[in-house]
Amino acid sequence: MNTKRLKLIKSSNFNNLSVMEKRVALAQDVLQRVGAKTLVASEDQSFFYVIGKGIKHGDKTVINNAVCEVCVKGAILCSFIGNFNKYDMGGLDYNTVPDYPPELLEIFNPAMLDAMEIAFEKETDIFGNDTDYDTMDSLISTFPQFKSHERLIAIMENIIKNEGKIICNDGIVVE
Repeated sequence: MNTKRLKLIKSSNFNNLSVMEKRVALAQDVLQRVGAKTLVASEDQSFFYVIGKGIKHGDKTVINNAVCEVCVKGAILCSFIGNFNKYDMGGLDYNTVPDYPPELLEIFNPAMLDAMEIAFEKETDIFGNDTDYDTMDSLISTFPQFKSHERLIAIMENIIKNEGKIICNDGIVVE
C-alpha cells in the first residue's frame, strides 16, 4: 500500500530522548507517513480508520502496511503504534474515543492533544476539552489551511520548528 518504505524510530534511541524531543520525533514520523501516503488526513474521521480493515485492526504490521484515514490525534497514535506496537485495540469501535497508551500520554499530554485537535478540526466543541477560548481562537487562526491534510502538516511542522511546543501566531504557547 505505502508508496515508499517507512524508516521507523528505534526504541533504544527514542527512550533516550526528552519529552519534547519525543514529540518532535513523532511529528517527523507523521510527516513521513503523510509523504508515504500511509496517513490521509480527514476531518470526517472520529479517530482513525484503517482503509479496508476497519478500526479494530491496528497493530504495527497493519498500520505500517495500510492507508489510515486520521484526525490529528489519530495521526499521532498511528505513528506511535507503527513504531512501538504498544496499543490494544480490543474494545475500540468507530464511535468511541480510545484511551491512549500511558507511554504516549507521557509525551503528548491531554491538553496538548486537545490543542492539536482544535487546530485540526477548526472548532471549539471538542469533547472533554478544557482549553480557554482565547487559546482556542488562537489555535484556529494559526492554522487556517483549507484542506485537512495541509493543516495536519502545518501542525506537525509547528511542533518540529518549536521543539515540541505549538506556538501560535499571536505568541500563545501550548505545551
